[in-house]
Amino acid sequence: MEELTWAKIAYFDKCTTEVEKQAAGYELKGVELAESADFSAALDAFTRSIETAPHRPSGFNNRAQVYRIQGDIQG
Repeated sequence: MEELTWAKIAYFDKCTTEVEKQAAGYELKGVELAESADFSAALDAFTRSIETAPHRPSGFNNRAQVYRIQGDIQG
């Protein structure tokens, strides 16, 4: 569990603005939800991240991965 905490800290350290930190928070929540197989909620979290900071490609990538896991290769 401690390793996950350090990974989260490192992830936020890469954010340069409060908007990016907010978007990163949505992404981290989306990852947690996807890992627990709550794909609908994960998609919502990744979409909020994209809406918050559309210049960050990681939100798009994470959302695409959830679609892929669900078998939706069209998005």
